[in-house]
Amino acid sequence: GKEFVNTTIMINKNMTFYSGYNHETKEGKVRVDLANGQFGQVIKLYSREVRGDKVFPKRAMVKFPEVGENVTLNVPAKMASEIFELGYATTIHKAQGSEFEVVFMVLPLDASWLVSRELIYTALTRSTSRIVLFLRGDIELMKKSLSPANSDIGSRRTRPLHGDDWHPNLYTQHITAKGLQVISKSECIIANLMDSQGLEYEYNYELKSRDGKSKRWVDFMVRVGDKQVYWEHAGMLSQKAYLRKHKFKLDWYEKQGLLKQLLVSDEVNGFDSERMKKVIILLKNGDLEAARKIFDPTLGKKSE
Repeated sequence: GKEFVNTTIMINKNMTFYSGYNHETKEGKVRVDLANGQFGQVIKLYSREVRGDKVFPKRAMVKFPEVGENVTLNVPAKMASEIFELGYATTIHKAQGSEFEVVFMVLPLDASWLVSRELIYTALTRSTSRIVLFLRGDIELMKKSLSPANSDIGSRRTRPLHGDDWHPNLYTQHITAKGLQVISKSECIIANLMDSQGLEYEYNYELKSRDGKSKRWVDFMVRVGDKQVYWEHAGMLSQKAYLRKHKFKLDWYEKQGLLKQLLVSDEVNGFDSERMKKVIILLKNGDLEAARKIFDPTLGKKSE
């Protein structure tokens, strides 16, 4: 009925029309590509008409600003009822790619498993002027949702970047007691143990090869006296692909003449916090040789 004129609508599927009309150029049969979630407006409604031997069904004239302010579409009423929905509210996913002057965002923080930092970012960037937040639940849950540990992208463990653009810190998703962002839970525990013992370290330390043509990001670099100790944690040696990478890593250290400065911990028999703590205490006391004996640095090289 007439009450739908000027109503905001949203298309619920990707569609291409070849029946657009440009009111400025008077051009007909204009191609119009609409994407799922795109917003438009009902301009006019037509009743069924009979003109001579032609019958025109009920139809709606609609326009979508992103297509052009002067372009409209006449869509049969039956089709319109199937592909258009009221567009006063939408999901964050469907709003991707669209912008609005004012956005009202409702976040169900009491269902925080639905909310990721990427989802919140998408929602916050839909507004060009003002955004009003309606938070259902404890505000602390929103802070948790914004943490790297709650990242959808971080959990994918992919490497879309290469060369100088890539850095392991892009994939941190766990946070230590001191607020350091690390990649794995095991690294988080090790970092917390070092912090509790007062042992200083650098995480994901950039170590270049002798010729400068390659480099590694060491899990933890610890200074023992005047030496740098490179601590690599091998947490998944039971996996063949991981084991191959670990062997390549050991070969790299050997070529650089750094095996005596390399300390490798593992989880072959599970994660052992007591052994980790012994290593840390020995390093703090300056006993690198004893610390290296707690775990076997050539274990991965000997494994098949």
